[in-house]
Amino acid sequence: MVNEMSHIKKIEINNFRCFEKFEIGDFKTINVLVGKSNSGKSCLLESLFIAIDANPLMPASLNNLRGLGYSSEQLKYLFHNFDLNTAPILKINFSDQRNTELKLSPNYNIATINEKPITRLSSSVSKKVIGINLELKLSSEKIYKASYMLDDEGNQKNILSDYQSNITAAFIPPIFLGGFALTCYSELIKKRKEAVILEILQKIEPKIQGIQALPEGIFFIYDKMKELVPIQILGGGIQQAFNIITQIANEDFNVILIDEIETGLHYSAHSELWKGIFALCKTLNTQLFITTHNIETLSSLKEVLELDEYQSMQNEMAIFNLVNTKKQGLKAYQYSFEGIKEAIELNQEMRY
Repeated sequence: MVNEMSHIKKIEINNFRCFEKFEIGDFKTINVLVGKSNSGKSCLLESLFIAIDANPLMPASLNNLRGLGYSSEQLKYLFHNFDLNTAPILKINFSDQRNTELKLSPNYNIATINEKPITRLSSSVSKKVIGINLELKLSSEKIYKASYMLDDEGNQKNILSDYQSNITAAFIPPIFLGGFALTCYSELIKKRKEAVILEILQKIEPKIQGIQALPEGIFFIYDKMKELVPIQILGGGIQQAFNIITQIANEDFNVILIDEIETGLHYSAHSELWKGIFALCKTLNTQLFITTHNIETLSSLKEVLELDEYQSMQNEMAIFNLVNTKKQGLKAYQYSFEGIKEAIELNQEMRY
């Protein structure tokens, strides 16, 4: 894999979602996150996604992906224990020695008395959350500010900063985003890379004979079917695989965050998806963060990395097991390739 671009090495999370205080680091090119349900795997991906470029649309967009919508009142779910008085702070260390620190705070519409704004808050003052403020501090001490707001009619008003990150990220949730998938694939057609996508998908589902991007969405030429088949008909596994490989192949993103990679996939297809991902990443400067709670996913990962073609990537990967401990709270335990190989082969409990 190419290693010219600065990669994420460490993140410290304070008061965001389920995390009161959590730190995890020594990230590699390929990072697989395992752990029991509600251990924080998805929240960790979300914290990385928000912190990378401080886009004011991201916090509300993540809530929307969880089915919460864009409501300003639901922005409280970004705050630990829904406490708006405790600011989420996300700190990232990069491999080129850069550091960033992102702070979130609620944007209030303060009540008025006799049409004059109240400038001093007390417990009796009515205040309504209308958005969220973002403050990004760089290692150079420079600070950028941005805001996301909604009015009473639900119209968005965004105040953007002029910060331009040299790292871009894509978040792939365990649901199919039809419009985004269509846009990604259309871009691949322009770049004449659609054959790569078809080749990978055919190894997962041999009955797929071709792919068509139409205004209505993504359609497949499918074995013995007289009409084109919409991707939604073929199930969650093909949808998830399509989301993943199209976004990696586009080369528009340096960081790919994949939540529940195994969604909808039969265990027999796991190896082919890993091979497709690695084939695309071999020549690209892409860092992967992937969550799973599936033993077949880890077993297939081990098997693929043992193949001659992919053995060189063993040192490029790390597996992190997120565990809620009684004494120390949430902890991340790191495994190298050899460590995960031994754990799987001996059927040791990984607590995922």
